[in-house]
Amino acid sequence: MTCRASLLLLFLLAVPVAAEGAASQKSGSWSAPVVVAPAFADRETRLPVVTLDGHGNASAVWEVFSRGGTGYVGATADRQAGRGWTAPMQLAGGVAAQLARDRQGDLLAVWTDVAGISQRIRAAFRPRGGRWGAPVYVSPAGEQASVPKATLDARGRALVVWTGYSSASFTVESASRGTSGRWSRAVTVARGNSGDPDMAMDASGRALVVWDGQAGATRVASRSPSGNWTPPATLSSPNDQGHNPKVALNAAGTAIAVWMGAPPGQAAQTLEAAIRPAGGRFGSARVVTGEVTGMSKVALTAYGEAVVISSDRDVLYSNVRLPGGRFGSRQMLGNGFAPTVGVDARGDAIAVWTRSDGTNLFVHAARRLSRHTFGAGVDLAPVGPDCSLHRCLVGGEAALAVSPRGSAIAIWIVQPHPQQGFDSSVEAAEYAQP
Repeated sequence: MTCRASLLLLFLLAVPVAAEGAASQKSGSWSAPVVVAPAFADRETRLPVVTLDGHGNASAVWEVFSRGGTGYVGATADRQAGRGWTAPMQLAGGVAAQLARDRQGDLLAVWTDVAGISQRIRAAFRPRGGRWGAPVYVSPAGEQASVPKATLDARGRALVVWTGYSSASFTVESASRGTSGRWSRAVTVARGNSGDPDMAMDASGRALVVWDGQAGATRVASRSPSGNWTPPATLSSPNDQGHNPKVALNAAGTAIAVWMGAPPGQAAQTLEAAIRPAGGRFGSARVVTGEVTGMSKVALTAYGEAVVISSDRDVLYSNVRLPGGRFGSRQMLGNGFAPTVGVDARGDAIAVWTRSDGTNLFVHAARRLSRHTFGAGVDLAPVGPDCSLHRCLVGGEAALAVSPRGSAIAIWIVQPHPQQGFDSSVEAAEYAQP
């Protein structure tokens, strides 16, 4: 950490963020943390994911590793509105689990199976009120597959994308599941050293995928509800070294892609974005802000308002673009890293991240009314000790799900021992409207 960053962090630890927009926090409240999965001395839990529907029903999945080193999509648990979490149940072997939910309450879980010679993507479907079906392989045998992303449309049709590797080249691939319950064969979306995809799909089944392309280009392809992919297009400027792309899409068809770029001749990384208006094409890449060093997350409201959270040397910032306009000045949110953000049907946003007081780590949440700034926020819970470069956070970032009605679930890993995840537990808190 540089001297400049150290001084700034000390300032942030000593002085609370100005509470401009803090009135938005008074419209609801966060519950006390509850234990979703208890700790075991011989198990390590990490990488939680959560979904939430408009009725307050939630589901979560996370990884569990035993001391023997065998990992599995360790557990899934559910919470019906107004009730507590069910006891965790094992789903299947694998890592890097993702979870998707549709309006009816159907669930789709995907993960990377590492038990065989080759890594393969597996998926399991659970209809509303039913049980998990038998897992199926959706990526082909003979290649190494990883980093799956999953989504469902309003009819329960599923789409999964992942990074594949074979013949010394990385590819972006996909598979889909129709209402009949059958999975398609894998389709190659992009070739030529492509990977790290992110995906968004609307209720009708229109989808967008962005990824890191060859020579550092940020690329995009769209998919129609009938399953046809467009040829890949480049979003980033020529010679820009982009990575970590994210995409958001709303029901009107407006879309935004963001990524970390490195323009030619510029030493610092920049936060860049491209906008696609409803019914149109993506415009030219624009620099949103300079000096970003960590991951960025983006959410898009039904009205086209985009909210981006990014970090620079353990300081978090929010950048907002109003519908049809440009990104305004960024708002400093405070010290923190590993952010995530979501929006409800009214356009109000909730952001969750991990912050440090110099000794311990905390899960922190802040809320923003549409067309306002984020409030100061609250700590939801301590999650364990901090250490150099936050290496103690081995359980991964907190996860967030925001319902259309404005309620939210945050879920995270509590790890009491520095730099190891054993004896860790899963906790969650709920944001409720008054």
